[in-house]
Amino acid sequence: MHSGGGATPPDSRYDWTNRSRAPKMDPGRDFRHPGRELDNTAVEQAQDTRVKNTPLIACHECDLLQREPPLHEGGIVRCARCKAELYRSHPDGFERTLALTAGAIMLLAIANLFPIIGMKLQGQVIEITLFHAIEMLWNKDMKSVGVLVFVTTMLMPALELLALTYLLLPLRLGRAPVHFAFVFRLLQAVKPWVMVEVLMLGVLVSLVKLAKIAGVVPGIALWSFAALMFVMAAVAAAFDPRDLWRRMSESGS
Repeated sequence: MHSGGGATPPDSRYDWTNRSRAPKMDPGRDFRHPGRELDNTAVEQAQDTRVKNTPLIACHECDLLQREPPLHEGGIVRCARCKAELYRSHPDGFERTLALTAGAIMLLAIANLFPIIGMKLQGQVIEITLFHAIEMLWNKDMKSVGVLVFVTTMLMPALELLALTYLLLPLRLGRAPVHFAFVFRLLQAVKPWVMVEVLMLGVLVSLVKLAKIAGVVPGIALWSFAALMFVMAAVAAAFDPRDLWRRMSESGS
C-alpha cells in the first residue's frame, strides 16, 4: 500500500504515453501471434497477378505501351509520356448511343424518301429527292460524281447505323451478337466514308447560286439531313468501344 497522501503513480506497464515502451513495428513479424513471421510471398504473388491481368494499351501518339489504370466516372486517362488522351469514361454512353442511333435511322429514312429541294419556275414547284439527283448525275455522264454521292451520303451512313444497331441491340437484351468482331471492323472501316456534312455544305452552296435564278424551297429531307449531321456527331461522341467489348465479354462468359 502507498502511505503518502499524493496520487498513486501510474503503472508504467499501461502508460501508453511512454513511447520508450511502445512496441516497434516490424513489417516481417505478426504481432497478433508473437513469434510468427509473416509470409509475404502470397501477398506479392497476388499483387503480381493483379498487375499482369491489367490490360495493356498503346498510346496512339508516341506508341508507349502502358497498363490501363482504373478510371472513375467521367474521368480521362492520359499517356504517361506525352499526355495525349488515351480514353475517357462515358457515363450512360451505351444507352445514349443506342437511342441516338435509333433517331438517326429515322432521320436517314426521311432524308432519302422525301424531297430535298424544290424550285419555283413560272408558278410551278419542281421537287427532287436525293436519289433522283443521283440518277440525274448518272444520266448526265457524271457517273463518278453520282456514285460518290450515293456511297458517302446514302450507303455508308446506312451501313454505319445498321452495324451499330446490330452490335448494340443484342447486347442491350443480354445476348452476344454473332460475328461481333467482323461487324465491329466493318463499322470502323465505314466511319471515314460517312460525309453527310460535306453534302450539306454542297447543298448550301447550290442554294445560294440557284436563288439568283429561281425561287428555292428547302424540302423536308434537307432539314432531316441537317439534323442527321448533328445526331451522327452525337453518336460518335457517346460511342465507347471499350464498354462495348466489356459487355461482349460479359455476355459471352
